[in-house]
Amino acid sequence: MAARWLGLHPGEVLPIDTSQLDLGLQFTSGRECLPLPLCIGQLVELHRRRRPGDILGFYMLRGGAPCVSEWFYGYFERFLAEHHLEDVFLLSPARENDYLGFDPAILLKHLSPAVLIADILVEMESVLRVVGPPGTLEQLLRSGSNSPPWRTHSTNSTRSCPFSSTA
Repeated sequence: MAARWLGLHPGEVLPIDTSQLDLGLQFTSGRECLPLPLCIGQLVELHRRRRPGDILGFYMLRGGAPCVSEWFYGYFERFLAEHHLEDVFLLSPARENDYLGFDPAILLKHLSPAVLIADILVEMESVLRVVGPPGTLEQLLRSGSNSPPWRTHSTNSTRSCPFSSTA
């Protein structure tokens, strides 16, 4: 969503699964915290799936604990160089890289809300996996392919959750 708002053309979004962890562990020591091999595995899988001529941008958050996102960024930079993945770039606008040529006001306007929305949707998915009634997660995922999952399916003034068992 944010990529489209910025004029980029996003590709597929891969759901995280154990195959990416297995793939990522082939490129890491196994001593790192779990998100690193998952991210590496997802990056490698996306790189393998890309079409000829595609350039892959991998969005990287920065900031927070040094053992997480700041450390990952350097690791990814080295990984891309060591594996000669010239057709992959890290999408991480910052002052140090002139915000990748984007106007900082445009980034703030479009990227920040999209990251927050994505975080909320991931949290919803996680909660539904644990406590949702059978079929609820699938309903959330199906609805996201046609319309934003936060929209209701009701046309009257009483708004209801489209993922509840009564909707």
